[in-house]
Amino acid sequence: MLCEDIGIQRYQLLEILADLRDNYQLSFGVQDDVVHLQTEYYKVEEIAKQLYNSSLFFRCLRQLLLNRRKKNMTQISKELMISQSTGYRLMKKIKQALSNYGLEVVRGIVVGDEMKMRMLIAILESKYGLEIYHYDKHDYRWIYDWITQANGGLDRQNVLDNPRQWSYFEKLVIIGIIREHKGYPLVESPVFQRDIGTQKWWLSDYIRDEINKYVDFSQLSLNSEVTFINYLAGVMVITKTMFFHSKFTAESRQKLYDYAFSSSHYRRLKANLETTFKTDFYNSDILRHLLFDIYRENLFDQYLFREEREFETYFAQRDQEVHPLLYRLVKQVFKRSFTTPVPDVYLRKVAMVLQGYFMEQLDLRCPINILENGHTIYETLKSDMALSGDAYEICKIVPNQATMTTLTAQGNQLIIVTPDFWEYLDQFSLGPNTVVIRMVKSQTLAMM
Repeated sequence: MLCEDIGIQRYQLLEILADLRDNYQLSFGVQDDVVHLQTEYYKVEEIAKQLYNSSLFFRCLRQLLLNRRKKNMTQISKELMISQSTGYRLMKKIKQALSNYGLEVVRGIVVGDEMKMRMLIAILESKYGLEIYHYDKHDYRWIYDWITQANGGLDRQNVLDNPRQWSYFEKLVIIGIIREHKGYPLVESPVFQRDIGTQKWWLSDYIRDEINKYVDFSQLSLNSEVTFINYLAGVMVITKTMFFHSKFTAESRQKLYDYAFSSSHYRRLKANLETTFKTDFYNSDILRHLLFDIYRENLFDQYLFREEREFETYFAQRDQEVHPLLYRLVKQVFKRSFTTPVPDVYLRKVAMVLQGYFMEQLDLRCPINILENGHTIYETLKSDMALSGDAYEICKIVPNQATMTTLTAQGNQLIIVTPDFWEYLDQFSLGPNTVVIRMVKSQTLAMM
């Protein structure tokens, strides 16, 4: 399976594993053709950063980001000590990756909106551990002081002991300062013309001043401090760091939800989801959390360089496949809600959370509970049974006795029965126009 996923032969995989073992002291186990990583996770993370830093792709991208003068492919290839043919192949991949976020390469220099550039560098440094800029002791001291000053519950030593918890947000601030000193000012950036208006909270000095002013979130009022809500929403869009989340009270978090629901982006997203899935997303804590997570990722969809965030809800951690019908529905919702295409990995995470919720709650109104084969059977039998209504009202998944009791009182039905309910089926009197489809185990697994 692993060989198929990465498109190599078995002997090539074994050679790669041997190299990782010899060069990075990684331990692997192979049992029944399944590869198991036996090394502790924190060590693997550091090794992954070493691999990223040694990657030709990232080395080339780093050089392009640091270039201040135009260079041709011959010069770039020579500096990287690679052939020109390899250089052209790398450049093609890099241009394709950058184009997804509104950036391009012109004569060896990455060009585009300055804020997008800063976000890209912050992602590369915080997530992949790439060393784009060099930070001296003064830079480190400044960022430590800034974090501890903004968070009274933290001391300097706590921050020094947890460098891995420096977030994308803190990186973004210090990168902004460095690039301004190097002659990359943030002027006339499109981000100031959209949504944010004249509030320049992206600028480092403004952010620092606002944090110092609004440390005690619980004392702020939505009506009197609209600036706070705008600022806080912006912070939530670009960071998931513990330093800020630990400051949220139940009241301030609710204010943030309310602010989000009042925006046109949020209303459109909520309406599209509810129309598609026939479910009230606001009255469910799980779905409201998911909805807000989508909002954070896509509110500033024209310029936000998205990190591949992992959902913290346990639904997304289950070992399950996303049903193709649900995935297509989620993809349609995002296409209607946002102007910028969303990465496939994010769509699947959203679909997985929704799938886990609907299965857990036995919400029978959602189209995910209409298996594709069940929907086909419904369309075939509809005229013969004289049924009416939409498919999601007719096709039902019946997982338990209580649900079955409700269904038998509703008249004509097409009922899909899971194996765990077969033993109860004979206890009920079904109407003459009720069709029962007994699912086999393989269909159940496909559904889940």
